[in-house]
Amino acid sequence: MAIIQYSVTQSGFLLDNQYLSQDLNGLTGESWYPFSNAQNSRVSDGLAYRLTNHLPITTDPRTIKHIIAKSYVDDFYHRIHIDNLQADLGVVASKQVINFALWNAYFEPLDFTRIDGLAVGAYFEPHDLPPLIFEALQERTWQLHILPDGDARLSLDLAWRFIGKHTKNAYQVASQLSGQRVIGFAWLIDWDKGVAESLAWHTDILQSQTGHEQRRSLRLAPRQTLDVNLLLHGQERTLFDLAVTAWASKNFVVPVWFYQAYLTTKINSQSRVILCDTTQIPYANFQYVMLIKDAFNYEVSEVGAVNDGQIVLKRPLQNAWERGTQIFPALSAQLNGLPRLTKHSSQVMRTAVSLQAVDGVNLPDPVKPDTFRGYPVLSIAPNEVDNLTHSYERLQQQLDNLSGRPLLVDSANASFSLFQYRWFLAGAEQHQEFYAWLHLLNGRQKAVWLPTFSGDLQLVNAISSGTRFDVANCGYTKFGQGQNGRQYIYIELHGGERLYRKIISSQELGATERLTVDESFLNNIATNQVKRMSFMSLCRLNSDTVNIVHHNDIQGLSTAEMTFRGIKEQENS
Repeated sequence: MAIIQYSVTQSGFLLDNQYLSQDLNGLTGESWYPFSNAQNSRVSDGLAYRLTNHLPITTDPRTIKHIIAKSYVDDFYHRIHIDNLQADLGVVASKQVINFALWNAYFEPLDFTRIDGLAVGAYFEPHDLPPLIFEALQERTWQLHILPDGDARLSLDLAWRFIGKHTKNAYQVASQLSGQRVIGFAWLIDWDKGVAESLAWHTDILQSQTGHEQRRSLRLAPRQTLDVNLLLHGQERTLFDLAVTAWASKNFVVPVWFYQAYLTTKINSQSRVILCDTTQIPYANFQYVMLIKDAFNYEVSEVGAVNDGQIVLKRPLQNAWERGTQIFPALSAQLNGLPRLTKHSSQVMRTAVSLQAVDGVNLPDPVKPDTFRGYPVLSIAPNEVDNLTHSYERLQQQLDNLSGRPLLVDSANASFSLFQYRWFLAGAEQHQEFYAWLHLLNGRQKAVWLPTFSGDLQLVNAISSGTRFDVANCGYTKFGQGQNGRQYIYIELHGGERLYRKIISSQELGATERLTVDESFLNNIATNQVKRMSFMSLCRLNSDTVNIVHHNDIQGLSTAEMTFRGIKEQENS
């Protein structure tokens, strides 16, 4: 008969008995460091224990069905805890500090040997660098400093490496950080020529020989380009030269200069809320917000949410900012061609810079204007300070063998008008309305009813309730009936009311013509009530690019220009 004299229960201090030590230690009532407080209750403090009761055992083995019941100790100890396993730094446009907290949940001290994975532009404070002793159950903190200098794409796979003081086992804990480095384009611009903004869509148009079109948009959002002039002086000139030399092929965070505003209250460091007016400037449509004092002192942060009167940031600000600091919504952009500097003196240079946004721009929600026969009506009258042009286009083909009569073929048998319009935009409300119209037009894709905003028809007698009225003879009966772009009229009254009708017939009565429309007028309309009576045609933009020149910020004045082209109306309206 075999007799048990000793049981070996040595734990991880020296040599583990893998079958007994860990499970038996888990049964003790006290497992906390320091171990001296728990020596009397730990079975593994000695190398071996003599048994006082020698229990006889049988040599006949038998199978015992069992499972190991794990405890909280197994779930939480015997590992290294870190609080930042993964971190998305977002945009790194200024210095960021990332805090790490590591807890040694082993019951033995660890030698902290090294940190792998650091790259240029990322460093720890020297006093935090290994080699260090990481005591059992000790927590330590580290601060990782991320600089905007380095590769544009930030990707760090940090590995914290340890060796057990007694067991000599190697341990490792990993942390992943990712982000995008950008440089803020913080130079103040020269407003002498304003800011030229260009919005470009991309529309594919298939046009038949009859003039009908199939249009589809190939971009989810328009591309935005900003053209500005810079007057560089002193150290800012040198800074610009060095930045273009080193960073010209990478992304800048560019303030949208015409959305300029100023802080009304001081902002403290580590704040995540910026108090400002959010009704006039669409901060929610932009990814970043930028605070600028000068080219050397600025900060970029990502917009998390926009509420009434405040911007909530994704991460705290690193610096404090005084009242009166300039604040802009900002976007990521690339230089659209390298700038050329003109030297005025040893300290002063002037240059023009074109910056193209990397992502599509978010425009305000489309307007909800009057609709007529399923299409919106563009009722914003153009600015006529400068002369506007109106031309025509036909789908004509000329066959000429240079010896006989040339043959001219008009496949669509219709005229398509081209209207050049310009607008003055004054104040934030008019700017927002104009951008909303651009969102609705979506480049050349969408069609709208476009009045000529000219006095095309002159009312000679009051309009009574009915479908007929008389206008001065202008040749409509002879030339205009059934013509593309000349079948619909736009009647604007002095009181602001707008009426839309289709002319279905006309009759020449000497010096007047009697027009019959498709829908009755509900009320009598006197001749002095009519502000203008214009032709109205179904049009789309003639170009996918719209140019806006901002002479001031959004509270000031801008000018915009667009050219519209008529489309076939018969099957669309």
